[in-house]
Amino acid sequence: MRTTFGWTIITTGEGADGSPGTGKMLQKRCIKAGYKTFLPQERSFTFHRGQKTEKLTPLFPGYLFVDVRGNWHKLLQVQGVDGFLMSYAKHAEDNRPIVVPQSTIDKLRLDLKLDADDVVIPLSAERFKKGQRVEATAGAFEGMPGTYVMLLNHHDIVDFGGSLGHVCCSHAVNLIAVEAWI
Repeated sequence: MRTTFGWTIITTGEGADGSPGTGKMLQKRCIKAGYKTFLPQERSFTFHRGQKTEKLTPLFPGYLFVDVRGNWHKLLQVQGVDGFLMSYAKHAEDNRPIVVPQSTIDKLRLDLKLDADDVVIPLSAERFKKGQRVEATAGAFEGMPGTYVMLLNHHDIVDFGGSLGHVCCSHAVNLIAVEAWI
């Protein structure tokens, strides 16, 4: 019996743009089959006719991290699994999926600044424009609206008004735009 203990990477057949969402569907199927998964994603918002729509795009399109305990061949029975990233040996019967250490998964979560749903908490100059209305969706200021001031040393500066004034927000304070910037 071929066994692996730890995280491995399966291929999903998903396109580079994340369509048609097979990564998220495959993640649900793997969880239902009893596997732990890791699918880091990036959140973006679009505005169309006044409606805000959220889009989640995988950071590694076409791949899904899965924690396999036992016979890794059984994972191939999950609908949508195309295959594994493999480590090839001299003899075909010794080929096996690569193993990703738990420490690597933990480091990815930390370095990518992922929230509880494995979605990147973005911190970049392109996120908001000076004067744009924003709202904190996580952290100490959750639910509070404010006005974006600037990005300073990878920290967002937001004017929450009142006695708070300008606040330096770390990555633990997730911000979203509450209005499109035109």
